[in-house]
Amino acid sequence: MSDIWNGINSLYFEYCEAINSNDPLRYSMTFCEDGEIRMTGRNPMIGRDAIRGKANPEDFGLKFLFQVPPRFHILEHAADTAKVRAYTVEISNLRGVGTYYLANYLDECVMDEGVWRFRKRLGDVLYWGSSDMMGDQFTYPAPARF
Repeated sequence: MSDIWNGINSLYFEYCEAINSNDPLRYSMTFCEDGEIRMTGRNPMIGRDAIRGKANPEDFGLKFLFQVPPRFHILEHAADTAKVRAYTVEISNLRGVGTYYLANYLDECVMDEGVWRFRKRLGDVLYWGSSDMMGDQFTYPAPARF
């Protein structure tokens, strides 16, 4: 289990580093070639090209975003697959509007070409607003899929 935990921890660290360095290629490489991400209120992105924003660069919505490595819990696993729940804190300044996010993810992680990658990320934003959390934009409890 410790090898699996360490590998998945490395995946989340690389994911956050890619976001924090604003590197769409590095970010997309944390996903399998046919990986997907589905977030609250956004169109799904399926495949590395879509995740990278290659077809439509302005779709790469991670500019000025900072994410701290998430807390995560491995729900179930085999030697090369794992279902993981992750909780993140994300800070962005998209289009000049500073926003603080709290989000829950249900992730399918797999060994791919010798490294752990995301096959699927289902993300639900639980809060977005000011960092003092005095806003009224809570979506807790998360939708039933979690």
